[in-house]
Amino acid sequence: MLTPKALFNMAVALSAAAVVAGCAGANQSNSLAGTQPAIGSPAQTLGQTSWINPAAKLSKKGLIYVADYSNSAVHIYPEEGKDQKQIGLITGLPIVEYLNVDRWHNLYVVEFVAGQVVVFPRGSTQPSLTLTVEPAKTYPNAVAISKTGEVAVGQFQQNGINFYHKGQTTPYNIVPPVPGYSSGFCAYDKHGNLYTIESTSSGPSHIGEIVGGGKGSTTVDLGVNTDITNAKGIQVDTHGNIAVVGDSGTLNLYKPGSNTLISTNTLNGNPNPNGGFSLLKNGKDLYVASAILDGNLGQAFEYAYPSGGNVLNTITVEPPTSGSGETAVTGVAVDPAERP
Repeated sequence: MLTPKALFNMAVALSAAAVVAGCAGANQSNSLAGTQPAIGSPAQTLGQTSWINPAAKLSKKGLIYVADYSNSAVHIYPEEGKDQKQIGLITGLPIVEYLNVDRWHNLYVVEFVAGQVVVFPRGSTQPSLTLTVEPAKTYPNAVAISKTGEVAVGQFQQNGINFYHKGQTTPYNIVPPVPGYSSGFCAYDKHGNLYTIESTSSGPSHIGEIVGGGKGSTTVDLGVNTDITNAKGIQVDTHGNIAVVGDSGTLNLYKPGSNTLISTNTLNGNPNPNGGFSLLKNGKDLYVASAILDGNLGQAFEYAYPSGGNVLNTITVEPPTSGSGETAVTGVAVDPAERP
C-alpha cells in the first residue's frame, strides 16, 4: 500500500508524464448573506471524524479551505487575520487534488483517485452531492463553477472537460482539448465562456477557450503562456483579465479572450505552486497552494494581486491528530472569492 507521500509523488510523476493542466476555476461567490440551500441530494457519509467550530458554522465572515493530500482532508481557516489557526476539518476524502467554491458557498472537492467531485454546503462536514467524472478510471484534477451554477471538471488525460448542469451528477457534455494537449485548470468569465490551461509533454502550456462553456463543442487555442512551461492555475478577475500562475512562481495577466500579455510578475519565496490559486473578493490579494514544505508541513501563501512580490501571510497546515505527520497541500479556495 502506498504511503501518502508516495501517492503524492505518484501524482507529481503522472503530471510530469502527462503534463496535465489543472482546473483552477473562477471561484464563484458573491456575498455571505444568509445560508444557501444545499444543491442535490445527500451523498454517502464519509465516515471519518470531521468537525467545524460552532461559531464558524454561523459566521458570515470569509473562510479559507486548504486541501491536504497526505491525510485525505480539507482544513478550514478564517479569512481574517494572520497565521490563522484551524477552525474546522473535513476528513475521509480519497486523495484530494483541488478545491473551489461557488457563489452559493458550496465547497467542491476534487478526489483524484476516486474520479469524482464531492460537494459540501457551507458549514457542513457532510456532502450533499457527488459528481462522477467520465470516462471511468480517469484522474480529475480541477473544477470551476459558472455564475449560473454550471460545473466544469478538468483531468489529467486527454479526454477534455466534463460539463454538468447545476445540481446534476453526470456530465451533459464533454468538450475535447486542443489536439495533442490535455485540458485541466479552467475558469469561467462572466459570459459563461471557459478558459483552460492546455498542456503537453512536448512544449509549454497554452491558453484555450471553450466559447459558451458546456454549450460549446471545441477548444480554441489562444496561444502560448509566456515564459510558463507548466501552468498551475488560471482565474478570471472582475475586469475579465485572465490570470495564470506557473510552477516557477510566475504570475501572468492577459487581456480578456486572448494571450495578449498585460503584465508578468514574480511570487517571491519560491512557492512552487501546486493545486491552483484563489483570488480574494477584495480583488487585491490571492492565496496560492504551495508544494514547498515547512519541515513536513504544507503551506498556503498570500500575495498581492496582480503585483505578486513578497509573501503577505502564511497559513501552515498542521496534520490531524491521528494523521500521517505531514501535510502536502494540493489546493486552496477562498470564500467569498473575486469573480468576474
